Amino acid sequence: MGYSVAIKMDNKYIKSNGEARVYMLVTINRKKKEFKLNLTWPVDKFNKKTGECLPKNFTDKDFSVYNVAIGNARTRANEIIKEYLLKDIPLTIEKFVTEYNSDFNKKSFIDFYAKTMHKRYRNNQIADNTLKAHKMTLNKLRAFKDDILFTDLTNTWGEEFDMFMVDKYGINMNSRWGNHKNVKTYLHKATIENIEFIDPYHYFTAKMSRSNYQALTRDEFRQLYAYYCSQEITHSHKVNLRRFLFGCLTGLRISDLKRLNVDKFKDGKMSLSIFKLRKYQRELSEVPLSDLANELLEDEIKFNDSKLLFNNYTEQFSNRILKEIAAHLEIDKRLHHHVGRVTFASFYNASGGNIRRLMEYMGLSKISTVEKYLRVDKEGMQEDIDKLNEMF
Repeated sequence: MGYSVAIKMDNKYIKSNGEARVYMLVTINRKKKEFKLNLTWPVDKFNKKTGECLPKNFTDKDFSVYNVAIGNARTRANEIIKEYLLKDIPLTIEKFVTEYNSDFNKKSFIDFYAKTMHKRYRNNQIADNTLKAHKMTLNKLRAFKDDILFTDLTNTWGEEFDMFMVDKYGINMNSRWGNHKNVKTYLHKATIENIEFIDPYHYFTAKMSRSNYQALTRDEFRQLYAYYCSQEITHSHKVNLRRFLFGCLTGLRISDLKRLNVDKFKDGKMSLSIFKLRKYQRELSEVPLSDLANELLEDEIKFNDSKLLFNNYTEQFSNRILKEIAAHLEIDKRLHHHVGRVTFASFYNASGGNIRRLMEYMGLSKISTVEKYLRVDKEGMQEDIDKLNEMF
């Protein structure tokens, strides 16, 4: 690989004050690229051989500041080239431009995490709730250590961070697993950027306990629906309960519920792209809805002035309303929108639905993930035992 880094002056365009633009010229495999340094200097006070600014007079101090900026640019360029040479990775001028213009500090994992996170959000690669979760993990990393360099990542780092979360925050196993998962996401992104580090999770595996989300029983669902249809229900309760019940009957994630609009429905069927799996272009096409789901949908369209459906309240506020509803009806379960998704899986399975179709419906790719949503159907178990009793 042939390369060179040189500091040049553009003598073609000299200003009236005798100054000209100073720039950096990078050549890789005979392809050249100019990089702006955002500085000008007197033509007669520039050393073309060394690419340095000379003092304008005896009292001039600016020249040393300018030379520091020039030196930083040159050093950064040479470090990029050196890194590719040492790793024996082919470097093109296009790759160099990407590397040079990147605002990532490749020495700091904290800096890389933060800037990659915001870049992904700007590019619509992560949603609001994901950004919030990743920020919370970033705050924990900063509390663990002000700045974590990639060289700080060791074989014991994962376990040390896990113990810190227990001692500092007292958070449970599943919450710690979620934080480790977020860290691993950005370590993977760093690997893609050809940043080398010791994998802190090679010898440490973050554990996750079985989810304690409980699906609604059929009686609890009927109780909630009866309240929805009653005259005593308040407006905020009715709007939020309608979204929750619709989720129980469709299994949609809250991110998909909030993105629904009237154009997604036709002839009692639903079509939409799954937001969480958008990079895989996963879509639900003409999925049939149950009669009750269509009834709730008609109510939403009737009482909603916007084409956008089920988007009246934030998830946090809606979950607080669901908690109020559970207390009002004396339902001894922690209601939130993920319970609706678990409930759909439970009802679908209890009705004898095909598990492969359930995976497709819920946008899942692994049977092990589906199993996390399913619980022993105790009501169905009693019915099976009753049928067994009738045999004797």
